[in-house]
Amino acid sequence: MARERRGEGLRVRGAEYATVRSAIRAKRRKLNVDQSGHERSLVNARAKQKNMRGVTDITLGVSLGSATQISMFVVPLCVMVAWIMGIKMDLDLNLLETGSLIMSILVIAFTLQTQLMVLLQDGTSHYLKGLVPLLCYLAIGACFSVFKSPLE
Repeated sequence: MARERRGEGLRVRGAEYATVRSAIRAKRRKLNVDQSGHERSLVNARAKQKNMRGVTDITLGVSLGSATQISMFVVPLCVMVAWIMGIKMDLDLNLLETGSLIMSILVIAFTLQTQLMVLLQDGTSHYLKGLVPLLCYLAIGACFSVFKSPLE
């Protein structure tokens, strides 16, 4: 009588065990190759799953890390594309751009700090804490729509 083993939820016997294990490893390798092309969406999906389970600090870390990586890539890319297109654009920020950047950083830091404190104390959050950054960004957008930059 052949000895029975368990492998990844499948009940197999003797010589079949090695075949099933190699097939499972091949599937995993294929999945890893497929997921590497969609790494960002995979990371964001995992962050959402962690948030649904109540692990908010991991979710915030992933979200802020993604935003930082995008900003470190997109802003210089925009400058290079503008240079190719012949549009004058540089990283020399004026007072409104610098002020809006500082204001958005402070609002997000304050919102995250208070949200984490509330989550640690009673485990709940409120939708108004997410509304504060949206209103901040709305105010920044209104300032930029009214602001008239001098033409050179």
